[in-house]
Amino acid sequence: MVHYHLIALAASFAGTTAPAHPTIGCQDQESLDVRELKLDVRELRLNSQESELRLSRIEELLQQLRSGLLLPSESEAPVDLPSPVDLPEPDRVDLGDTSLTAVTEETTIAEDRRRVSFYLGKRSLDDLFIPVEDQSTFGVGFSKETPGSSVGWEFGFLTSEDDETLLGLDFEASTLEFYGGIHKTFGDPASKVHPFVGGGLSLMMVELDIDLFGFGSDDDDVIGVYIHGGFAFDITETFALGLDYRVFKGPDVELFGIDGSADYDQLALMASFSF
Repeated sequence: MVHYHLIALAASFAGTTAPAHPTIGCQDQESLDVRELKLDVRELRLNSQESELRLSRIEELLQQLRSGLLLPSESEAPVDLPSPVDLPEPDRVDLGDTSLTAVTEETTIAEDRRRVSFYLGKRSLDDLFIPVEDQSTFGVGFSKETPGSSVGWEFGFLTSEDDETLLGLDFEASTLEFYGGIHKTFGDPASKVHPFVGGGLSLMMVELDIDLFGFGSDDDDVIGVYIHGGFAFDITETFALGLDYRVFKGPDVELFGIDGSADYDQLALMASFSF
């Protein structure tokens, strides 16, 4: 400080101006540096607070994701989640899936009505067959109905026979019939009682034996129409009992040179097995 005053005094004698006080310049520069440093510190604090807020928000989002999507926590082993590209589209169904086709086929088969029926009853033929017009009959039939169809179908065979002795003469008559046509069952499939009807074409072969002066036997065949109906009552899920009434109408047959009708009415007990 003393040196500075001496220099100023010498300069005044020499007619020159003394330089600025160095201490004052340094103090101003230091003040500026301090201000800039304070500004930097404040900026760093603001950045730090902003970073803390961002980290807090990220932690909240992670917590929400873990709660909603059941993501594994940090202590658990990481789980590889499939990318959105690998996920199947929920609105699309693969119609070519063989398992779906198999299920559909099994359902259709399970709903089909398939029955094998056995008939045992009595048949009454026209007067041409007196005294053997009332015959015992036996038969087997098969029917099938598919859901959604108006009617199903059926086929089977029937046989009948009778023998009598009149005035010392022996009479014996028999028939063999093959039929096929449509079949319809009514009512709720879940019900125990199932009314039904059926009808179609029938081929019937008749034979008559007479032990009278060498008359021997004669036979003929005829194609006609038949219709039948009745009901079945379920005993179990696969076994049913019922009644069946049947009528046959066709052209005349010729036996021993005599024309006559082979039409008949028939009533039979029925036992059916479904599968």
